[in-house]
Amino acid sequence: MKAPCSCLLAICIVVFFFGCSHSQPPIPDYPGLALDDIEILGELPEGVLESSGQVEMPYGTLLGHNDSDSGPELFEYSTEGKLIRKIRVLNAKNNDWEDIAISGDSIYIADTGNNAGWRRWLTVYVIPIPSAGSSDIDVVASSIKFKYPGRGVHIPWTRHNYDCEALIVKGERLWIFSKNHANYRTTVYSLPKYEGKYTARKEISINIHGLVTGADTYGDKLVLLGYAKDKSGFDPFICLYENWNTMASGDDGQRLNIPLRLQTEAISFIGNGDIIFTNEEEDGDQGMIMKVGRELTGNLMGRD
Repeated sequence: MKAPCSCLLAICIVVFFFGCSHSQPPIPDYPGLALDDIEILGELPEGVLESSGQVEMPYGTLLGHNDSDSGPELFEYSTEGKLIRKIRVLNAKNNDWEDIAISGDSIYIADTGNNAGWRRWLTVYVIPIPSAGSSDIDVVASSIKFKYPGRGVHIPWTRHNYDCEALIVKGERLWIFSKNHANYRTTVYSLPKYEGKYTARKEISINIHGLVTGADTYGDKLVLLGYAKDKSGFDPFICLYENWNTMASGDDGQRLNIPLRLQTEAISFIGNGDIIFTNEEEDGDQGMIMKVGRELTGNLMGRD
């Protein structure tokens, strides 16, 4: 019996994508930080094994989360890693939480991880910023649903550009940064920051030469976190923009390599403009909270 044409086509597509060797594009020789430029503040608190997103709370603590290997909960901790409390998010599911952002009186949680490429609809949960405290609490989330424009048939994970692990909020819109497995670029999309169901709007594509895993803003400043990856491990980096609008107009920013072979996934500015980033516990690496001072990043960007 002959197989229908549609079945033969599907088989050919699968064989083509899985059969072809896949290599990443060459990466330029970017400048880097020195080990002495990075201050280790402490270890991530117990329970935060796969730190995937982090943001500073209005009262100076950090709020972070795991990705898919955890329930729908947030961890509030000090910059030295002391756990303060857990915040359980009701009316939410942690399919693959990847980043977190704050705007006004709301916290936005990006359930947008899509490494395998199967997810068509993604979710950003919205919760109110809780008052400062030390007791575990529950909060109720509302949802923003979105899909990518022009999303076609599923493509195996090593070839697709429909993963997202970085989120910021500017103005009335959410801005998300794709993690492009196929070409090591990041595509920037935007959508309204209010409850509803949307098709994201494609804004710009940036030649980041890596996989973007986190983002944050400080006034008009923007920082992206990510890594390149090969058989020998991770090559992390940060990418800085003096003004985020230059990113929106296509500027590739100032990329600085991080001299640590760590899976860096979460980044945030803190109140004085310093940058805090963390790594996942991977291959025996302890999850750490690390700082790069504002004076250093300012000098590297050519600022006074």
